Amino acid sequence: MDVVVFSFRQAEGIRVLLCKRRSEPFKHRWALPGGSLQYDESLERGVQRILESRTMIKATYMEQLHTFGKPDRDPRGRIISIAYMAIAKPERINLAEDESGEIYWYNIRRIPDLAFDHRRIIQAAIVKLKNKIWNDLLCFEMLEAKFLFSDLEILFNSLQDKPVERRNFRKKVLSFGILEELQDQIVGRRGRPAIYYRFNRTKYFELRDRGYNFYLPQG
Repeated sequence: MDVVVFSFRQAEGIRVLLCKRRSEPFKHRWALPGGSLQYDESLERGVQRILESRTMIKATYMEQLHTFGKPDRDPRGRIISIAYMAIAKPERINLAEDESGEIYWYNIRRIPDLAFDHRRIIQAAIVKLKNKIWNDLLCFEMLEAKFLFSDLEILFNSLQDKPVERRNFRKKVLSFGILEELQDQIVGRRGRPAIYYRFNRTKYFELRDRGYNFYLPQG
């Protein structure tokens, strides 16, 4: 089993968690957190165990991505991998930072040379994340409980080929009525206060159940 863990930081955009391999094949090469499923555990329990034991992270969101089984994907023999896509909340990601350099968060646009077919697995996960970042509101899984609108914009742009038009993006998102403006503010460089928001899940599910379209243009 292999797991693609995404996280977000405003200064770095969307990142993926990689581990340095300690043994052959591909010794010292970067790879996804992975391991073998035990005989008596479910897929979900297995991938959580592997993730927590390798990285100390407990994902807040996880779903099965795809099964990868090309005969030559592993030089040790025929090994089939069930891959999962996971998201780690910002307040949890420091748990995986390792001073030894064995674990590292890489920006999804600057992924190094990887072991096995892990680049292909990550690319598949990025496609799924791009399709679900807004439609299934995974963007709010990646943000803190309260966030600046600029955080949402940077997160959305991290997956686009070209930046969204800021004014239209803001107008469209706020028109959905699923963001609550908070009293908390910070003063920007030009003295203009930046407003914090939070996601109103109750309002979102009410609108979704009524068939509301939350479509956002891509790019």
